[in-house]
Amino acid sequence: MQSRSVAHALSWSAFAQIGGAVALIVGTRLLTTFVSPAVFGVVALTTGASTLMSSTFCLPILHVAGRLYPERELAGRGCVIRRATTQLILAASVFPAFIVLVLGSAYAAQGRTSLMTVIAVAFLVIVEMQRATAQTMLAAARLQREQALWAFVEQVLRPLLAVAVVLLFGDQSWLVVAAFALATAVAFVGSRFAHADTAETSSAELAAERRRLVRYAAPLLPQALSAWVTGTGDRYLLAWWHGTEAAGMYAAVYGVVSRPFIMLGTIGINAFRPAYFQQVSANDSHAARRTLAMWIGTQLAISTLGLLLLITFQNQLLPLALAPHYAPGFSLTPWIASGYVLLTLGQVFQIVSLATYRTWGVTAAESVGAAASLVVGIPLIMAAGIRGAAWAVPAYFGAQLICSVVIASRTPKTQSTVEFDALPVLTT
Repeated sequence: MQSRSVAHALSWSAFAQIGGAVALIVGTRLLTTFVSPAVFGVVALTTGASTLMSSTFCLPILHVAGRLYPERELAGRGCVIRRATTQLILAASVFPAFIVLVLGSAYAAQGRTSLMTVIAVAFLVIVEMQRATAQTMLAAARLQREQALWAFVEQVLRPLLAVAVVLLFGDQSWLVVAAFALATAVAFVGSRFAHADTAETSSAELAAERRRLVRYAAPLLPQALSAWVTGTGDRYLLAWWHGTEAAGMYAAVYGVVSRPFIMLGTIGINAFRPAYFQQVSANDSHAARRTLAMWIGTQLAISTLGLLLLITFQNQLLPLALAPHYAPGFSLTPWIASGYVLLTLGQVFQIVSLATYRTWGVTAAESVGAAASLVVGIPLIMAAGIRGAAWAVPAYFGAQLICSVVIASRTPKTQSTVEFDALPVLTT
């Protein structure tokens, strides 16, 4: 039964990720045909700022909510964690949107960007946080089909809407960002109403759950910033020292090369993490170890195979996704791809810490990766531009993997050995 459930989750997750990858390839090819590297660079930098804002205020809570959900569901109170999480994220979205508007307006006043771009980014921040919440709740409830379908819809709509506005109105960066935001809003609405809540909840229950979420999410707050530094920070360094055109070329190649590994990692997380969390919650250490071993082995095998295929056929595959004037960046493929093999494997070990609420372990590993990306990346980017940025990728993701493995090896594998007061189970 357990293997059948994992296979079901794996199949639907694979559908969403493979479909999304195809949409990305087609959409990126069209965008890079009609959008110059300089404009693409502005889009990459603005959407990167949106990711920083939304993830900082959103991901720590969602990590904990996804972990708490199996226990609440076992007690028949899954609706409480869903509603409490939704309320928290909705309230939290006001802060990053306000920060974007204030800082962005000051930036626009200096003539460095347009006010429309600032407004589009603020809207993108809000809808990304709501969509992430709805998708996390679907995954936690093991509604993989609904999650996969709406994730696929977003992946298809983003490039299609962006290409449409570029063809209609020209390659203005704010229009592309607005198109991304509209696609995300559609995915949020669909995901939100794919799982209707009908059970009664009291205000006291919801308040207690919100406090609990904040309590265990607090150690994860620096993690979002660290993850942003390792995943996006190099583009800002490139823009600072080598201009937005270099940042745009690097961002385009980086996005295409990293996508298959993000896809494979997400498939593994959606397929194995819910089962692993349930087994840890039930103190079934034997099943949890078996699931973890299967997860690590699968992730390592498919990521290594993907690395070999991408390196071997990079000159045949990348032109399918990128216009000819992005060809100088094709040689970055081996470095970016090998870094992402290490990253996706490290994420599995970070979930071992998260499963027993040792959220500091995730933050520590991400912080090591962020520090390494700056120590290694800055001198390489200054000296070699986009090549130096790519050379640094396997170095800092490798450091992050080593830290994740060390912490996971010292983490108890069942909830009964967690070193803090046991989480109370909500009852009616």
